Amino acid sequence: MLKQLLRSKFKPKLTLPVSFVLASLVAANVYAAPGGDRFPIDLEKIEARSAAQFRAIDSDSDGEVDLAEFEAAPAPARRHKRFRQGNRRMQGAHHKRLNPRNAKNAGSLRESIQSELFELLDQDSNGQLSANEFANSDRSMRKLARQRATFKHLDADQNGVLVPSEMPGRGTRLSQADANNDGKVTREELRSLRATRAGQQNKAG
Repeated sequence: MLKQLLRSKFKPKLTLPVSFVLASLVAANVYAAPGGDRFPIDLEKIEARSAAQFRAIDSDSDGEVDLAEFEAAPAPARRHKRFRQGNRRMQGAHHKRLNPRNAKNAGSLRESIQSELFELLDQDSNGQLSANEFANSDRSMRKLARQRATFKHLDADQNGVLVPSEMPGRGTRLSQADANNDGKVTREELRSLRATRAGQQNKAG
């Protein structure tokens, strides 16, 4: 019964809760061309920003991010209007990538978050939640559960640490749109890639 109540009370957010992730997803907007037009997108600058964010999280500079470093990552600054707008756009895009056409992936992450929250609340590790344990399900506890589940979700080889290739980066996906390999993505190139992917998804569906 308490597990059912936990599921009804806890509605997991599927956005990744780390400054590196947010910064990677909005990097295309931060490095937009002057005048409000974000095209062409400079891939080199996006990759540099992602690398810098990884180094900032990697507090012991060993080239890997463990769970403690992942959880300690500060929230990203949101003082700039363009950053805020890009953050909302890219968080929305990430949410769509997880949900409509990849329900299995979204469901797996959601279940992982619920499982992590349950383990955090089950202080005596008896597999059951008492009323007092259940009452501890506050915002900070849910945030910690999301962080731990997200870490496991990103840790492809399950070795307990994240390397740069396991961290989500906007540059990797955008590079597929760089048809002429000039290091920049134009509006037309991005539209072409989206049209190609849409056609592939329609055929698969």
